[in-house]
Amino acid sequence: MNIVKDIEAFLSSEALRSRELFSRFALLHKQEEWYYVRTHPAPPGVTPVQGPRRAWRWNATLARRQGATEESIAAAAKGETAEQATAQAVAIPVSEATPVDAELSDFVGWEEWAKGLPQVSGAELKPILRQQQAIGMGNGKESGTVFASPFAKIRKTKDSSGKEITQIVSVTTADGQLVPVRDTAMADGRITRANVQFNASSSAKYQYRYDSADIDHFVKTGKNRLVETKGTSVEFNKGKAGRKFGKLADLTDALPDIRATITRDLRKPQALSSTWNNGSPMGANTVRGAAFAAALIDHTFKRVGGGVSWAVKDGKEGRPFGIDADRKKEVIKGLKKKGDKYSVNSKGQIFRTPSRGKDKGKKVDVTPYTKYRRETYGITTLLPKHIKVDSDGAVRLDFPGKDGIRNNVKVTDPFLAKQLTQRKKALESQGPQGKKTNVVGVKEGSVNTYLKTISGKDISAHKFRHYHATRLALEAVDSIGDAPSISTQEFNKRLITANNAKKRADGEGYSKNEIEDIARAIVKDLQNRKVIDTVGRRVAPHLSHEPEESVKTYIDPIVWDESGWNEQFVDEQDKYAAKNLLRVVNPPKKRKSRKKTAVKRAKK
Repeated sequence: MNIVKDIEAFLSSEALRSRELFSRFALLHKQEEWYYVRTHPAPPGVTPVQGPRRAWRWNATLARRQGATEESIAAAAKGETAEQATAQAVAIPVSEATPVDAELSDFVGWEEWAKGLPQVSGAELKPILRQQQAIGMGNGKESGTVFASPFAKIRKTKDSSGKEITQIVSVTTADGQLVPVRDTAMADGRITRANVQFNASSSAKYQYRYDSADIDHFVKTGKNRLVETKGTSVEFNKGKAGRKFGKLADLTDALPDIRATITRDLRKPQALSSTWNNGSPMGANTVRGAAFAAALIDHTFKRVGGGVSWAVKDGKEGRPFGIDADRKKEVIKGLKKKGDKYSVNSKGQIFRTPSRGKDKGKKVDVTPYTKYRRETYGITTLLPKHIKVDSDGAVRLDFPGKDGIRNNVKVTDPFLAKQLTQRKKALESQGPQGKKTNVVGVKEGSVNTYLKTISGKDISAHKFRHYHATRLALEAVDSIGDAPSISTQEFNKRLITANNAKKRADGEGYSKNEIEDIARAIVKDLQNRKVIDTVGRRVAPHLSHEPEESVKTYIDPIVWDESGWNEQFVDEQDKYAAKNLLRVVNPPKKRKSRKKTAVKRAKK
């Protein structure tokens, strides 16, 4: 959704017609001017921040967060008298040294950033999440929602003496993302989040940063070596998604030529005198290996590389079995509190039995398995042991991929299958060292450089997975036909549940305009579930991914436009929004039939 459609969506909602809210979201899409206190003193009560050369400055977003009025911001932006500017500059100490920062952005600690912000509890946040979802600015979850106004989420707990205290657990960024701020660590001592800081500019690429332990270093040494992690802005993430599928279009256009070149280089590789990245040459053997890897990726849809990945000890697909005892107690406690039905088997696994929803009556595994780090593989890191030859001569690749998920795929191309078996035998004949040698013989970087060089475009091996996911999705949509319709019964249940939650929180249900927005959000969510169930489940096994992730990350959204599903979905949203929704959530009481009333009178 582009900014024009975003703004139209905001203005179409009665709850978001205010000019103040429109102005806030406008900040997400234009560069914001900084004012330096030497020439433009900050509005009263506003604390400026240091810029890239340690000069003190402020902007409108920073001022609004600290409670400044629009009038005071406008006056300060125009500048004051020289005497006022001088007095302000003297009042704020400026460092004599002015080194240039590595990043041209200003970060402040989360405690300072949260000062003066409205505080919202978890219960108060729920209706806000629903409202943002209704206007297309969220998925109903904290991590997937952009918020209109800044706030700090709080929770009430007790200290060691039993005294009740209020803790800030999350704070919104300048562009409306809700970010956890408390320092956290795993049971083994690994630091997962510390020293959270926020950027004062809503237009900055990086909106927040924090430190966390280098996982590989911790696994090897048991010690925390902190590394920086940065969170990007909403706008950057939107642009990133656009660029991702733009590269997919490049691959689609160039694919016939790429495949022809790969076929040639598999049999008669030609050295490259100059490559894409730095102009350095690539030898014929490397070209052959890169072509072989690219052909395997195109044939199997598997990842190009491997590495160390987190996996769960669920006892499946050869993984070990283990349950986190502390988290198990918390899960059971939560299920009891909610009144959910559950059972625990002899292994200690917990299965919840939902009484409603798509999993009604089914046993859903909610066991808190322990996690562990394990070596995972991809096409360029395959070892001889990962090549299997069945009794019927069929060749398979069988290896643990990302998240420890087993990848088991047949290689039906005769040339590739023959190459794999030959390489397997050759390496295994070399003894222990050969068994530890990669089958393909080239690294991920060489494959990507090769693809970019032969195509003349910025294409990586990973894009083959996007291409095939999109292709398979188109095939699935063609076989299905019209977009699947949602269940009216399920819609009514969801709408009534949402309205009842609003009543419990605010003492009254939704208004006519509000409930139309909520209805649209519910229909969109149910439609998305239909897409995941009908298309995502067909694509996911080929990617060794979950259906939801396949739809969200790998399938180009153009599929839903090309198929006409988006148009059908919009019509369905209009259909449900046009219903007498207030009657759905507040059905009239059933009148007693005259016949039953007459019988009762006769008995008397």
